Amino acid sequence: MRRALLNSHFEFPARRITVNLAPAELPKDVGGYDLAIAKGILAASQQIPTDALHHYKFVGELALSQAPFAVSPLYYRRPLPVQRGEKR
Repeated sequence: MRRALLNSHFEFPARRITVNLAPAELPKDVGGYDLAIAKGILAASQQIPTDALHHYKFVGELALSQAPFAVSPLYYRRPLPVQRGEKR
């Protein structure tokens, strides 16, 4: 995570970061959380605007070469919920 953000010309906060992957009963044995975690780090450190982020779901993996790449929907056991007002 740190290297992908630094290679993308963002700063990585110089403090300890804890990521909560709740709820515990959902499987987390596949990729796809990298992009969402990076988005959370960048938003919390005020490096990206946060006003419209709640309209989107972020699923993807990050490469060290600064490029995000898609995660196949076949990896997911449950579909991502899309609530009213969210964009794909």
